[in-house]
Parts: sequence; C-alpha cells; structure tokens
Amino acid sequence: KRICVPGMYSCMCRSTISIALTMVLVVGCATPATQPLRFVAETRSDGSADTSKDCMVYVRSIDDVRNPPSTFGSYSNLDLFAQTVPSWVRSALASLDGPKRKVVLPQSDSGDTTADPLVMFVRIHKAYVERLASSRTAHIVLSSSYERHGKVLATEFYRGSDTSVSWTGSADEVEHAMNSAMNSILSAMRIGIDHYCVNP
Repeated sequence: KRICVPGMYSCMCRSTISIALTMVLVVGCATPATQPLRFVAETRSDGSADTSKDCMVYVRSIDDVRNPPSTFGSYSNLDLFAQTVPSWVRSALASLDGPKRKVVLPQSDSGDTTADPLVMFVRIHKAYVERLASSRTAHIVLSSSYERHGKVLATEFYRGSDTSVSWTGSADEVEHAMNSAMNSILSAMRIGIDHYCVNP
C-alpha cells in the first residue's frame, strides 16, 4: 500500500523516502577494507627522456610523515588502507621503471652507492579521502629530494587528487580513486626524474 505524505504542491510516497534514505546511507559509508591498499598502474607508453645512457635512480628512503598516519580522512572503517599506505607508495614508485630509467628501491640493492647518479628521498605528507554528499575526493601529497654525490639538487612536492561519484561506497571505489590520484603524481614525478637524470 502506498502511503503519501502531503506537501505544498505534491505528495512524496513513503517508498520514495525509503529509497532516498537508503541511498544516503550507502553514499555516507564505505564498506570496510578487508585487504591492504593495492596499487594499479594506468596503461601508458613510457616517455623517458632521450638520454645517451640508462639512468639509475636510487630511492634511499620512503618516510611516512602523515599526522596522524592511522586515519584515512572522512572514513572510519578503512584503517587497513591507512596502515598500508607506505607499502602502497613503494609499489607505485616501483612502476617508475622505464626503458631508460631504472628505479632501485630501499633494501633492494646492496652494491656500492658512492657513484649513484641520482638519489631520491621520498616523504608521504598526505594520503586520505574526503567524503562529500554524493562524491569523494582522494588527496595525496608526496615530496622528493633529489641528490647527486651528496649535493641536494632540489626538493619537489607532488600533489594528486581524484574526485568521483560515490556509487556504492565500497572500499574498491576508494582504492580506485587513490590509484587515479597516485597515477597523476607519477606522471609528474617521471618528468622530474628524467630532468635531473640529464641535468647535473
């Protein structure tokens, strides 16, 4: 039976109200994360700088300086995502490998580093998702200090964001938004690496 609530110009059926409330509940909360945050690189053709020799890049450290590192923005049930941000960033940095760009991550190489052509010190400043009425925005801020032979060449900040409609409020949707924001950062970071590889 349809029971209507009178209005000034029309009536709104109780069934319609129930549907609207259900949509608000779905949009308002994300399903809990049951596995670590996983990085997925976008399909692209690598645009490495045209150097005369391969560029070796050593990522000396990946420091998590988020405050606090245990939260994930507006979502309270994505603690596992928040905890695994550092390993997620590490996976993202590994995807920077290209035809003429070799990226060596921390603890993955034990060779002599005194002649490192380029060294990176990466920091994670922000990684969270902001929830709005019917959408979400993923925010990521990283920085990288570039050094060669102990000399600091520059410190660059990289910001990425992705705003999308929250259809189901699932953890998968949040993960997709985070990966989109990270991929935009990696595009800028490739340009920076290739620049410092060929410019002493």
